[in-house]
Amino acid sequence: MSEGVEDAARTLHVARLFSAAVASGDTADLEAATSREVAIEGPRGTAYGVEVLRGWVAGSGIRLRPDRAFAGQHAVVVEADAEWVSEQGAVTGRSRTAIVLGIRDGLLARIARFDEDLPAALQAAGLTEADEARATWD
Repeated sequence: MSEGVEDAARTLHVARLFSAAVASGDTADLEAATSREVAIEGPRGTAYGVEVLRGWVAGSGIRLRPDRAFAGQHAVVVEADAEWVSEQGAVTGRSRTAIVLGIRDGLLARIARFDEDLPAALQAAGLTEADEARATWD
């Protein structure tokens, strides 16, 4: 397997860990594959660190249904339907979202959310529609 293919496979593996952590609220496996200084970027700005990631997964109320992925050597973009759910279980918002997962030294180093803007997410990750990958999320 060539280095580029191995790197793309690694980015997809990290994307699956991210998806599973968001779905379950359990970040242990994801944390093992995450840089201690991971950047979490969203509409409210950027925060750093595994503790922030752990808190975001536990408290964001986001549910993702990923259905497309675009993978390269150092990044993957996951396109998904997103819902935000209150503690009472009511859906408080919905969006089509694209999430950039940046990989550095084999670890998740960046998470950036782009609501309703796949082209911007692909550009931020240095990817194009031609980088679409077959991915399963279960």
